[in-house]
Amino acid sequence: MNGHTQKALGTMMVVIVLVACGPGGTTDSSTTTTAMATTTQVPSVTQPGGTGGIGGISQACIDTAQAFIGAMAGFSTVIAGMTPAQAEAYITQLGDTTDKIPAELKDDFEVISQSLGVFYEGIADMGMQAGVPMTPAQIAIYSELAEKLEEESFEEAMERLTDWFETNCSSS
Repeated sequence: MNGHTQKALGTMMVVIVLVACGPGGTTDSSTTTTAMATTTQVPSVTQPGGTGGIGGISQACIDTAQAFIGAMAGFSTVIAGMTPAQAEAYITQLGDTTDKIPAELKDDFEVISQSLGVFYEGIADMGMQAGVPMTPAQIAIYSELAEKLEEESFEEAMERLTDWFETNCSSS
C-alpha cells in the first residue's frame, strides 16, 4: 500500500473516531454501511441549518469517509483469497457509494474505484486460498495487479482525496 493510501486511511480513521466520540446533537443510529460481513454504524446527526455532521465534522466528511472505507474494505479479503462473488460485491459497492462523494471528488473517486475494481477482479481470478502459499504464477499476477495501485493517476487521486480530508474534515 503506498503512502497516500496509508495517509488517506489514517485520516478516515480519525474522522470515524471523531464522529464516534463527538459531542451533542440528535443522533440516529440507523445509518449503516455494509461491506460484506462487516457492518459499521456511524450516527447521523442533523444540526441546526440541516448541515448534518457530528462533533464539528460535516456530513460530507462522514459520507466520504464511509465511501472510502467501504471501497478499501476489499483488502481485508485479499489475503484470505477473494472469490469472484466477493469481488463483484465490492465492485458493486464501489459504484453504489459514488453518489455520496462531493462533486469535487467524483473524478478522483472514479479513478480509485476503477483501479480497485481491476485489482479486486484480478485477485478473485487468481484462485488464492487462505493458508496456501501463492504459486510463482500467482505472485507474478499479484505483482502486476499491485502496480495498478501505484499508477500515477491512482496516486494523484489518493493525494487529492487525502488533501480534501485534511482541509475539510478537521474538527478544530
